[in-house]
Amino acid sequence: MGLDDQGVIAARAKHGRNAIDDKVNGAFWPAVKSAVLEPMFLLLLATSIIYFALGERSEAYFMAGAIVVVSTISTYQDSRSRKALTALRVFSEAQATVVRNNAVVKIPVEDVVVGDHMVVEEGSLLAADGVILQSNDFSVNESILTGEPSPWHAARTHLKVPP
Repeated sequence: MGLDDQGVIAARAKHGRNAIDDKVNGAFWPAVKSAVLEPMFLLLLATSIIYFALGERSEAYFMAGAIVVVSTISTYQDSRSRKALTALRVFSEAQATVVRNNAVVKIPVEDVVVGDHMVVEEGSLLAADGVILQSNDFSVNESILTGEPSPWHAARTHLKVPP
């Protein structure tokens, strides 16, 4: 019961991974763009331009230096935030329980493939769509799908699977 290693490889080749593509091509340029569009940056830039137009070179250079400092700090903070979010994502990575090679194993949710037999217990969140093969007093909390504030406000569905 469940998939073997060859079945997993074939399903992954045909259907891909169970993950949303999170492509961040170089975090540096988006961080710089974000820093340039900040109101403080734009205010300092306008002030520097006004000082240059008035012929106040020393003040204009001081403002240009302030622009570089503010942009550097903003880019550095953005980089730290991205690293912290990446570490948090890795730390809180969801696990799924599946039957593989006739054994029940826990795997990362991204490794679930079409054809896997998932083992779901009370309180489990499902990592993918599926077909119920066997159940015992099974119910589904639809509050996330219906937008209700809590599970008891949502319509609860009790499913019965034929033997």
